[in-house]
Amino acid sequence: MKINVSSHKTELKKLFCEVFAENSFFTDLIFSDKLYFSHCFAKKVNNKIVSFLYGIEKTVKINASLEKCIYIYGVGTKKDYRGQGFMRELMNEAYDYFKDKNIKFLYLVPATPELFSMYEKLGYKTDFYLDRETVKLNKFADTEVSVGDYYSDYINFSKKFDNIILMSEKDVKTTLEYTKYTKVKNSGFLWESDGKTAHIRECFIENKKDLNDFLLWLGNNYDNAVITKSGKTPY
Repeated sequence: MKINVSSHKTELKKLFCEVFAENSFFTDLIFSDKLYFSHCFAKKVNNKIVSFLYGIEKTVKINASLEKCIYIYGVGTKKDYRGQGFMRELMNEAYDYFKDKNIKFLYLVPATPELFSMYEKLGYKTDFYLDRETVKLNKFADTEVSVGDYYSDYINFSKKFDNIILMSEKDVKTTLEYTKYTKVKNSGFLWESDGKTAHIRECFIENKKDLNDFLLWLGNNYDNAVITKSGKTPY
């Protein structure tokens, strides 16, 4: 059944933390900026929600045309109720709901590699492939960096490419709550840290040397950098 998120906010937030083991900061962030304004489908047992998924409205740029799509997010079931087909039921319900609403497609990002085959059985296919490269960093490099305007750079970058999911200004604001955006000359790098490792999530590169300079700068505080880039691994 489709439910109103705001009317069930306390129960849904508690379930989200329980199923995904997320910290309260991240849960508060995505509920305030995303999930309160999304479509939610839920399965109830004894009038309590035991399985749920969210459909977040997005815009995709395909061959210079803008189309509507839905990001399926936060698909979860309480541990004691798994294996009963609730998730499949909700996925099919969401598909039926959106298919007649001028939606180009539904997409999702499986949380683990083991889930790819499960979603394929529901009709999804893999279209994005990424690899991750770990780089050992050198220390004490003197590189000039600055804080850039990620939204402005993202808009300029998206104009050059097709077949991409567009982000709104609210999406960017949410992203910058848990990541950093750093400029080296005209190149930009979206990244976050985990202990002594920096994870580079996105790059707008004008010059390949800028990436090397950015890695040298990271070496002042981190031992390793993980670079996410196009590759052969399903994403």
